[in-house]
Amino acid sequence: MRRFAICALWCVAVVHASADLLVSSFGNNSVLRFNERTGQYIDTFVTNNAGGLNGPHGLAYGPDGHLYVASAHNDTVLRYDGTNGTFLNIFVAPRSGGLDYPVWLEFRGGSLFITAQLTNSVLRYNATNGAFIDAFVASTNNGGLSGPSGMTWGPDGNLYVVGRFGNHVMRYDGTTGAFIDVFVPAGGPLLQPFGLHFGADTNLYVVSGNNSKLARFSATGTYLGDFVTNGSGGLAFPIGMEFGPDGNLYVASFNNGKVARFSS
Repeated sequence: MRRFAICALWCVAVVHASADLLVSSFGNNSVLRFNERTGQYIDTFVTNNAGGLNGPHGLAYGPDGHLYVASAHNDTVLRYDGTNGTFLNIFVAPRSGGLDYPVWLEFRGGSLFITAQLTNSVLRYNATNGAFIDAFVASTNNGGLSGPSGMTWGPDGNLYVVGRFGNHVMRYDGTTGAFIDVFVPAGGPLLQPFGLHFGADTNLYVVSGNNSKLARFSATGTYLGDFVTNGSGGLAFPIGMEFGPDGNLYVASFNNGKVARFSS
């Protein structure tokens, strides 16, 4: 099964499974399914408010093959059958470990990592049972991280986290969570950034919401210019992005509720 995820707000958080494109819809508390090649709507994969879903953000398929959804408005992560979208259980209990407004989900090394936007932290949970492990990036030692949303592990093995409210990207030790540096500082091209990913070229791509573009940075943090320029393809406050299995770049657009596809 081919899978990839784009987190956004309206919400367009996308997961590829088989030949389907799953999109979390923030406005009606559901996850919709589309044809991955044509973009045609298929059905509602996770029905409205199923299992108490309220404000869906990030989606991720777990090692068990099931779908996990960050439910921001009730501070939890819900699990759904990865094949038919049936609600299975509350995987991370509400406010577990101090979880406050979960946005992005990443499974890695037997753990589930979640950005907690309102506590400026990244929390870690057991990937099997959802039990809280620790604050991988603690709010008290985060280098000034403000409003964490997207996160990704880089080619260097370290963790990169977007600060939506700080207009920056922070870098942390990928094993310990210790703060390393401000990889992309405020005052540059980023205005309310949300999602980020490294490309096959080892450059870092970051969506910038308030100026509706996608900025590109080198592996050392040097700004390389805009990969997708302001408003290109109808972008209106882009939130998330991902490189698809077809090699193209998928960008989620908040203000018009669409996913735009660009050649990489």
